Amino acid sequence: MGASITFLEDNEELREVLAEVTRSELGEEALSFGRFDDLVAHRTEVLQTKMAILDINLGADQVTGVDVFHWLKDQGYTGKICFLTGHAKAHPMVQAASEIGAEIWAKPMYATTLCDAIRSVIKK
Repeated sequence: MGASITFLEDNEELREVLAEVTRSELGEEALSFGRFDDLVAHRTEVLQTKMAILDINLGADQVTGVDVFHWLKDQGYTGKICFLTGHAKAHPMVQAASEIGAEIWAKPMYATTLCDAIRSVIKK
């Protein structure tokens, strides 16, 4: 069986923790990428996951999580898309994510809260 979740997070340490928590606490495999180009290179596998959790700010000179949201939708992605961010609600990227109706989760997030949120989607 393939991965259930896609993570796109530019912080390598956080990306590794997210994938490990998903494996150890939920028994689910995750695709984990630090750059949009890497996600695109694995398009087929990504589109088969049930959930995508995107960092809203992928760093300077990179696309935003909102851009990735639109790309996923344009590719026919049917899974749930959520944003994980440390930015305040007033930040323009967070406002843009709110305007498209995406769910936004604040960093830091307790592992139990993250697992409960993921479980509610992938165990359906």
